[in-house]
Amino acid sequence: MSLNKIKENPVKRINEWANRRFKLVGEKVLQYLMFGPISLIMPPIRYADTTFTPIQNHLILGLPGTIKSACARAYENFAYNPFPFEEITEASMQSRLAEFAESHVTLITGDAFRIFRNANLVKVLEGVIYDGRVSKSTMRENLQYDIKATSYVAGVPEDLTMYLNRGLLFRVVPIILIPTKKEQDIIGEEIVKDIEVDDYDMEIKEEHLKEFYEWLQEIQMGESNEFKQITGYIFSDDMKKKIFESWKNHRKRLFVLENYNWIRELHRGFSFLGASALINIANRDVKDGRIIPTEEDLIRALKLMRGDLVTKDRMLKMNALASKCNTTDDLKRVAKATNLNLKSESGEILQRLVKGRLQ
Repeated sequence: MSLNKIKENPVKRINEWANRRFKLVGEKVLQYLMFGPISLIMPPIRYADTTFTPIQNHLILGLPGTIKSACARAYENFAYNPFPFEEITEASMQSRLAEFAESHVTLITGDAFRIFRNANLVKVLEGVIYDGRVSKSTMRENLQYDIKATSYVAGVPEDLTMYLNRGLLFRVVPIILIPTKKEQDIIGEEIVKDIEVDDYDMEIKEEHLKEFYEWLQEIQMGESNEFKQITGYIFSDDMKKKIFESWKNHRKRLFVLENYNWIRELHRGFSFLGASALINIANRDVKDGRIIPTEEDLIRALKLMRGDLVTKDRMLKMNALASKCNTTDDLKRVAKATNLNLKSESGEILQRLVKGRLQ
């Protein structure tokens, strides 16, 4: 019965589970993260005589004590072929991922700083996540295989400069978790309500999410008696125009001090559109193997794409301001000059970035 309930309205049910499980901030993460597994099994999106990959990678930056680790543990239960790791060498990574060769895997780590300070490991991860390829040739070992991978990487805002320096920010969907004092009060109140409650029950549980994603994978592997495999999409001209216009209009208002390339974010808008349709396959029309998104999917794709653009823009702005701060007095001066409230989410990011620079 719970699987059928999820099928009826997957996005609503998954967000309800997230908010019940992680209080207040759950939906902020799961509205994006729910499409991580989908991106591994959805068909590539055709562009002219080629395609682009719809795979989505997620970077969760939050203060210590937020849901980063708890969310990672929950994600392991319904992600496809989860591969959790905290500390690993590049050689071990290449060898261990070989078991997923010609298949797919979900990389999960809660210690971004430890992983990304290793330049050689970063190169391996970039090959796996972005190129879908592992290539290693030494006297002892020769590894050559293709692989599809998505990732959940968690860290703290201080790590942002490291991501920017390595050019990784534009390859992920960043999610910021910095709850205000008022939000912390609400979260605390909800936690207290659920402590030692005898009749506590969640209608949707992690095992139901796992069952749902396995059901979707069966469809995409051609093993379902209920639906045929989805092999493509039918995006109307109106939908394509609206995604482009939204991307174009938001880009005009983005950070202008550097000539950043936002094409990946446009691609991601169509990835969100296709993923939203596929997760709702029980409620979508299909023609000749190609799924047809609805207006609901378009609205969701636009919202997620805009959120991706705005979050990255804010990160870039705060990183630029942080580069001007060599002391805490500089921080106060910059905040005053830019009318920035240091107690806001952007202000908290700036403080954390400056703290990271001064350490």
